[in-house]
Amino acid sequence: MHPAGHRIEIDPDREFMRVTLWGDWANAQTDGLAVDHAKAVLQMKARGARHGHFLTLVDMREKLLTEAVTVAEFRKSFEANSPSRRTAIIVSPPLPTSMAERIAPPGRVLITYTEEEALAWLFDDV
Repeated sequence: MHPAGHRIEIDPDREFMRVTLWGDWANAQTDGLAVDHAKAVLQMKARGARHGHFLTLVDMREKLLTEAVTVAEFRKSFEANSPSRRTAIIVSPPLPTSMAERIAPPGRVLITYTEEEALAWLFDDV
């Protein structure tokens, strides 16, 4: 079993947030991430980032997960009042990148295997 963890980095001037997740996750880690994410969103807004305009990169290449778990986790965040205009999620193969259509409306989410593609897509129309 791999220890779970996360890191959130923010760049309010670019309305950019990077979330990195790793390891085997349980409810305690998910709850901790939710608290830290809420704090990061507040910090971004306090520094001028606009709700609904965030560009979010989620790197899950080191997180042990399944397609069903990934879809369930991110669908909840998009059904809520998401601060993100676009979210790019980096996963490791063999997870299919086509699961994006089951998470959010077209154009709001990209699932890819590379950080380069994720960043290019996030900042394409900025």
